[in-house]
Amino acid sequence: MVLNSCALIGFYLLIHADISPHGRASKAKAWIRGAGYALVSLALGLLVFAPHPSWPLAPASAAKGSSDLPLAEALRIALVVLALVSAILLVWSVFLEISYHRRRLGLDVEATVREGSYSLCRHPGFWWFSFLAVSVGFLRGMDLYFFTVSLMIGLDLLLIVIQDKYAFPRLFSGYDAYRKEVPFLLPRLFPRRAKPR
Repeated sequence: MVLNSCALIGFYLLIHADISPHGRASKAKAWIRGAGYALVSLALGLLVFAPHPSWPLAPASAAKGSSDLPLAEALRIALVVLALVSAILLVWSVFLEISYHRRRLGLDVEATVREGSYSLCRHPGFWWFSFLAVSVGFLRGMDLYFFTVSLMIGLDLLLIVIQDKYAFPRLFSGYDAYRKEVPFLLPRLFPRRAKPR
């Protein structure tokens, strides 16, 4: 209950910050966005430390001496690695990468970044967040936390749709052209070839 409430309120605050009419750099908007990120992070943290790990890592049939234990341990290790890599990539994409490319290329704060993971799709952070939520959900027991994981991914999808359609075109110069060039979510793995004339 607390976990789902943190996720709902956190994403609500993030959406509110994106659709509010206040200026880009207003203190209220920054505070609301910060509180939203803090609550979503808290929800993820509560999920990480949620009680009762169960399916698929602690199936009822996995008694001591069962041949399922090595497979469950290998799956647990793979999920922990996926969660850690996803968390690192999420922090990189959402909080660090855009600033890094702006400094590297000498772009102003309102310029649209088209480098790195943002050249593959417009919202790479969605994928890292989804991989993180799913892997942690499986680690804690997807039979218990399926709704929570689905809720968090669904709210993140709603957030990026609002950002893509409403907030980012107002905030970043050249975002409409960027939308025409780079896919929304499905990554473009190969650069576009120039069309013949």
